[in-house]
Amino acid sequence: MLTYFIADYQVNGFQNTTVEEAVSYLQQRKIIAIDIETAPKYPKGTYYSEVYEGGLDPYLSTTIMLQIGTSEKLFVIDVRCIDILPFKEIIESKEILKVGQNLKFEAKHLHSHKIRLEHIWDTMLVDIIYNNGLNLKSGLNSLQERYLGIRKIDQNLFVAGQVGMNKDIRSEFLTIGNKP
Repeated sequence: MLTYFIADYQVNGFQNTTVEEAVSYLQQRKIIAIDIETAPKYPKGTYYSEVYEGGLDPYLSTTIMLQIGTSEKLFVIDVRCIDILPFKEIIESKEILKVGQNLKFEAKHLHSHKIRLEHIWDTMLVDIIYNNGLNLKSGLNSLQERYLGIRKIDQNLFVAGQVGMNKDIRSEFLTIGNKP
């Protein structure tokens, strides 16, 4: 899989591309995968963290990254510096199937960008329906183990050894590209 990075800065080991190139490619697809990453918007202690979780609640978090693509090409977009509204038509299209895990999370956060997630195949919901009433966990790690026999694996895009990177930059992603 080719992974492209879209930001106003370069990340070592990733090839940059443009929003226009990504949109042009994705518009021609019938099925795409979608995932977002978030981070707390406010410092710890600002709100009652025993009840509200900053990275999960769209009112208390900010979208950091949108990952959207196919098994051939993945586009990783830093939402802090790149406007994702050009992807709105694709994400809202009833002609393009969007696949993901727990897409309720993505839908809530995309809504804060005035984008409505349409025409989806949510692997978590499909698993819950398939197992109709069995009290089974339906998180991504549980599905991997149940259907693929894979115990928990590192699902981070930014892992040493992938796409020529020589170190893990996932923890740095929250700070790279930040404007002073």
